[in-house]
Amino acid sequence: KPNDKQHTIIRPVKDNVIFGGRIRFENLTDIELGALLAALRLPDGCAHKLGMGKPLGLGSIQIDSQLYLVDRKARYTCWENVGFQSCDIEDFTNVFNQKMLAHARSSEETMDESKSGLQAIGRLQALFHLLRWQTRPQYSATASQQLEQFRARPVLPTPHKVVGQSEPLWQEDPPHPSQQETDL
Repeated sequence: KPNDKQHTIIRPVKDNVIFGGRIRFENLTDIELGALLAALRLPDGCAHKLGMGKPLGLGSIQIDSQLYLVDRKARYTCWENVGFQSCDIEDFTNVFNQKMLAHARSSEETMDESKSGLQAIGRLQALFHLLRWQTRPQYSATASQQLEQFRARPVLPTPHKVVGQSEPLWQEDPPHPSQQETDL
């Protein structure tokens, strides 16, 4: 129907298609560059979610990145020098991760010291559960709910509950599912 605003026709991209692109930046500190790189490079087993059909697994992508920094002085003072060099991404993400972990500890954020890196921060651990791809939960645990199902459920389960892990010991009032709720 021409005036139908409820339905959308999509054309999914085939599996294993590779796209290329560049992100150019200027004047980023090491921490800011680390934040950008950490946002692009998710932990193993996680995928970015883009576009439509996310509950069906569509739009799950992996981003692989390489980092090249430009030395403008070297580039523009010599004809033979291209002025850029390949850099180790870990150098910048480690600076960002250490700053995030230090901030989380100083602000008494809920931490899980059994995990490493950003996954030790409770809220980010929940985010990474949502972005899991290789060990994702069954479709029935994450499927869109009908209105009647949604009305009957007082609180939606947390990401930890959906993947079958225990909740971190939250410092504040967390979004816990009710204790009466049994299985999904």
